[in-house]
Amino acid sequence: MDLKFVIILGLLLHLPLFSGEVLVKNSPPFSVEREDGSWSGLSLELWELVSTKVGLQGEYRSVELDELLEGVGSAKAIAGISALSITSERESMLDFTHPYYTANMGYAILPSEKGIWVAVRPFFSMAFFKALGALVFVIFSFGFLLWIFERKKNSESFGGAPMEGIGSAFWWSAVTMTTVGYGDKVPKTPLGRLVGMVWMFVALIIVSSFTAAITTSLTVNQIEDGVEALSDLKGKTLGVIPSSTAESFLKRQGFRTKGIENVSEGLVMVASGELTAMVHDLPVLNYGNRQKGLGLKVEPILEAPVQRFAFALPPGSPHREALNVAMLEVMEDRLWDAILREYLGE
Repeated sequence: MDLKFVIILGLLLHLPLFSGEVLVKNSPPFSVEREDGSWSGLSLELWELVSTKVGLQGEYRSVELDELLEGVGSAKAIAGISALSITSERESMLDFTHPYYTANMGYAILPSEKGIWVAVRPFFSMAFFKALGALVFVIFSFGFLLWIFERKKNSESFGGAPMEGIGSAFWWSAVTMTTVGYGDKVPKTPLGRLVGMVWMFVALIIVSSFTAAITTSLTVNQIEDGVEALSDLKGKTLGVIPSSTAESFLKRQGFRTKGIENVSEGLVMVASGELTAMVHDLPVLNYGNRQKGLGLKVEPILEAPVQRFAFALPPGSPHREALNVAMLEVMEDRLWDAILREYLGE
């Protein structure tokens, strides 16, 4: 049934009208404020349908979440509309209609990097070059020490000009460390062989430590690049809407949060790397990510309570029962399925 037809029919039937202010928080796709100040969205369309059925009129006013909760709770407004979930804390301040949509909480992050660069990136880090430099220095030091002892009595292997002899000693030191041991350069003096023996044991320790350091670097890099659950974001600062259920949940779990004015802004900050993740209601995150084409990874938080969206009403609202009946009638109609598909897809 067409929305305009329902409104006109209500007026023709002379339904009793009650008027007042309706507070709305922008939360696409449930409540969408257009540039001209008018409103659309899944929640707004449902409100128009049910409020017309019960003869309830209201002038919409755009507010933030805190003002919406305070305004409806103090009966300054006849209703509050947004992607507003029912919680025990809010229930103690105001009333709710029956829920009209159920969703998980979710988080949006940058997708994990893929490809060969993820594997080779640690080898281009400053830490790797420092470790490599230290290794070269140790190899050179033992080679130089061997050259001191061998240059005169073992001139066939380490003699010649200083640069030539030191170069041969460096070669010996490198192949000894890697246990290759070509045998083309061999120390012959007692002190030279002592240096060689000490270097073989030291080299075993160095190679083992160097291998462990590279393995750890690769493992840590893969962990940092892959976030598979909310717990992987522990210690990071997560964006939330102030006074939202996401903020309450994260604080109870010990996460650090940062208040963001709206979900759209938070998603853009995640895409630009200014924010690690944005946590909010899953369908709102999906909608914002899709509308802006950000390509973020959006995942549900299965350990978080399920969100049940409803209209907020003043405590003891005389319209609650009538609105609940009207909501059930609308949601049993095929029109509601069409509205859901329009804003949330299949």
